Amino acid sequence: MELFPSANAESFRAKLGTLGEKLNSPLVQIFIRPYGRPALILYDYWEAYDINNRRTDEFDKTERNKQIFSRVVPKNHAALKASDPDYPASKDLIKGVMVPSFIKEVCSP
Repeated sequence: MELFPSANAESFRAKLGTLGEKLNSPLVQIFIRPYGRPALILYDYWEAYDINNRRTDEFDKTERNKQIFSRVVPKNHAALKASDPDYPASKDLIKGVMVPSFIKEVCSP
């Protein structure tokens, strides 16, 4: 079964967006490069929400994430793994920024 017949990037993204529905699966594994590691694509919104908000200790950032963000913000929590000793202090710096009261009083006026 040929899932991605054209090499067009926009066509690839469009087909990737509907792949979970086409295969009738909430989790799809694809190989982007030959002999490369597979990519897992999760199509289930509630499972993704659960992983991002409740099960953060089970899933840590990838090494690629660290490579990208450490060039721009080396000590920011986006560039640090949860096991890094600097991670809690970096995370505490932005703790109150996304609180509704801060957004309402500081960002929206």
